[in-house]
Amino acid sequence: MNKRFLRLALTVLTGLLLTACGNDSQPDAPVKEEKQSAATFSINIASYNDEEEITRSSKLEETQRQAIDLGNGLEAELSIERDTMQSNTHAAQTRAAMPNQHYTIYAMQGGSRVGDVLKGTVSGSGTSQHFTPDAGYKDRLLLPAGTYTFVCYNDKVSDDGTRLSVTRANAGTALIGTTTATISGVRYNVHFVMKHQAARVRVKMMTYWPIQNIKGSLQGNNVNELATYQADPTATPTYSAPATFNEALTYPDDLVEEPYGTGENGREYGRYYSETQNYQYVLPNTNANQLSLKFTSGELYRDPQHHSKSLVGYLHNITTSKPLLANGSYVLRVDIYYKANYLFEDGVVRTYVNRGTHTPIAAVLKDNDGTAHSGTAIALLIAAEQNWSTTYPQQDTPTMTTNFTTHAAAMDGESQTWSNFYTPDGTIKALSTKYPAFYYGANLFDSRDATGQMTTRLGANLSRWYIPSFGEWKLAAHVLGS
Repeated sequence: MNKRFLRLALTVLTGLLLTACGNDSQPDAPVKEEKQSAATFSINIASYNDEEEITRSSKLEETQRQAIDLGNGLEAELSIERDTMQSNTHAAQTRAAMPNQHYTIYAMQGGSRVGDVLKGTVSGSGTSQHFTPDAGYKDRLLLPAGTYTFVCYNDKVSDDGTRLSVTRANAGTALIGTTTATISGVRYNVHFVMKHQAARVRVKMMTYWPIQNIKGSLQGNNVNELATYQADPTATPTYSAPATFNEALTYPDDLVEEPYGTGENGREYGRYYSETQNYQYVLPNTNANQLSLKFTSGELYRDPQHHSKSLVGYLHNITTSKPLLANGSYVLRVDIYYKANYLFEDGVVRTYVNRGTHTPIAAVLKDNDGTAHSGTAIALLIAAEQNWSTTYPQQDTPTMTTNFTTHAAAMDGESQTWSNFYTPDGTIKALSTKYPAFYYGANLFDSRDATGQMTTRLGANLSRWYIPSFGEWKLAAHVLGS
């Protein structure tokens, strides 16, 4: 938990009031202050996602993904997650001294305010940081011995003498701290943990291709604009004044590229991130499903030679129900994919964002037209390169041709793999180790590949794996490259 500490040179005086005993003819003895107990107020500011807040409900930590269609051949997953990374600004403040601010401190007992109110400004830095009371206000509290609830707040909190209130416009910087302390002895400490009276949200986008010129907004629907607290703000506040808002999001000009894996021949590939540089603040009790994301600019590229895919279009309403807690920091994550059909292990064709708990095993090249085995899909995973055959210099095909058009039109990969017609001795390549590529593709691949990814053909409607012919490779290049 990152906190910033400051000790204020404030004193709380405890008056132990004694009455002298005597006969009735004597006047009452004057009340005298026998001793004073000096107190130091210490203040620290709880960082967003304070551990105490996080552990309130484990349900808040579950990642719920929502599939959305961005249009223009793009789709995305939206998820609301705890923000595990503090912003650069917040991190810098954590390392520095507490910002100089104006504070108000009062005490409560039995549900009512008691004693004087302290108002003043913290100024200076380091060991010279000090508290200067406002004109007309004391620099100390004179209280009888007892147990009190102390309340501290900054100027972004309004106080009408009975209740405290915070508007959504001030929620990002409003701080309130409460603590209960028993005054006794000659010295004691009253410690405040100041907490943000807002939940904050930023947006993080992920793609597997460069994206540029991103602009957008976070919009709120029926979001409360006012939080009202009792004089003792530990009680649950009431929220009111629902309204809409439209806050611009600021994205950086440069993307962050993160290595993601290694493809064939050791070639590394990565994914790209773009995170908003500003947070949007809402009052606690706001639900994530009251928010919407809209892109007003942004183009996605596979490479500079391809036409761009625009992100501009629909307003994307968040459907995930998740209450946003006070002092909580959240990421609205948007993972963007090109919209394509995949064959999953259960034999069902879906897009990737609609995968649920299923595993994609192949990219669909040709949809099934209703007739048996009319659909075609190419496997996503390759564990190792295999030789075509071990029979060199034997000719292993009935005919040979150098005509490219003939090869490009060949769509008989399944027959070449599983028929005995395509070898001089009637051997079925899929069943013979003399043809390693065919044998592996037809058998070993139908389990788990070397990376541990499941590729088992579980769907009863699925046929057999086979090595594609030249024409089928041409089809794959056309479909996957478009």
